[in-house]
Amino acid sequence: MDNPDKKDKFQIYLEFTRDLLSNKIRTLDSSLLHALLGVAGESGELVDEYKKCMFYGKLFDKFKMKEEVGDLLFYVQVIINQLGSSMEEIMDMNMAKLNVRYPDGYSDKRAIVRNKVNEITAMKSVEEDHHNGH
Repeated sequence: MDNPDKKDKFQIYLEFTRDLLSNKIRTLDSSLLHALLGVAGESGELVDEYKKCMFYGKLFDKFKMKEEVGDLLFYVQVIINQLGSSMEEIMDMNMAKLNVRYPDGYSDKRAIVRNKVNEITAMKSVEEDHHNGH
């Protein structure tokens, strides 16, 4: 980061998403449902945009794809907020799981045959580290 006084981008985005919906969503259930439906809707828009390129001859619009990914990111961050987690924790948990699944890099076989117990153990270890301040 070029400016040490500048807040971390993840923290800024966390606060932005929390503040943006603070007067709209009152309960955990409705906030989580809103965000989950948002992810589903935005995922559909992202896939639909690409479908139009693949099957209808529409030119690929990188800007439109970025817009839809940004909308997805917004709803994912709202979910993370509601879970009392952070983007960093979620990324670390995901990396721990994928490191167990693909110790030697991606393979189709490892994508199908998984050791869920070891994956969950790795993720829980990361979760515990985050909650203990490590």
